[in-house]
Amino acid sequence: MVRFDIGSRVRVVGSIAEHYPAVTAVIIDVSSHPGGLAHLNRYRVCLSDGNEDTFYEFQLGRRTDSEPALRTASSREAPAR
Repeated sequence: MVRFDIGSRVRVVGSIAEHYPAVTAVIIDVSSHPGGLAHLNRYRVCLSDGNEDTFYEFQLGRRTDSEPALRTASSREAPAR
């Protein structure tokens, strides 16, 4: 059983988080560990900086509502005047 579903908003946690400061992500693919070790489930994520990366379950946490939402392509465009 996986902790996060495709589309879940997450953040990077633990010691690896120092390499991803203030980055939130959306789960885009999930691979359950074949031996059933949930902490070794793998998640492909789209990071808020536009990059993609893969993390184990123990490297991710739920994004809280107080954290900034992910920027979309439309939110990066200049506002209309």
